[in-house]
Amino acid sequence: MAHPNSLHGIDKSGRRKPVVSAQGYELCERHILELSRIFFVSFGQPETQFWMKAFCWAEKLYPAPAGATVAQAVLRMLNEMRTARPHTFKYTDPRCVNCSAFMTSEEKYMMDMLCHLRKNAGAKAHLSAMLLCEGSDPTALLAAGRNLVAVINEHCLADVHKAQLH
Repeated sequence: MAHPNSLHGIDKSGRRKPVVSAQGYELCERHILELSRIFFVSFGQPETQFWMKAFCWAEKLYPAPAGATVAQAVLRMLNEMRTARPHTFKYTDPRCVNCSAFMTSEEKYMMDMLCHLRKNAGAKAHLSAMLLCEGSDPTALLAAGRNLVAVINEHCLADVHKAQLH
């Protein structure tokens, strides 16, 4: 979806946003970011029922029933984060191709937390979770993040295999 904002890579304070492709995320991690963004649209615009797109897209990425399992794990983590945060999460609208190349600082914290959890870097994951929760208790978020990591690690091998075939 196009919009009049020509400054896709600049935040409201004038700083450059991180570029997704420069972060070194694995394919499955980029999928988690995309699924999260789709859910965020649905949270902000419930009338769109955009959450259905998240489940349909996940089911195309992963064989049944893995797609629904991945999408549900992402949704659980996002809900724990939303419950803990006192402020609204800033996200990039996945419907804008130009915007999708960039990340908000909140998206970067979320992805950093997941990547740290995948690497068993608990202290770094905890710090990212604290930033996401804006100082609130990150315990439930970290538990949901660990669950998501277990789910994506189980299904990411299929992801990597698919990428190698193409």
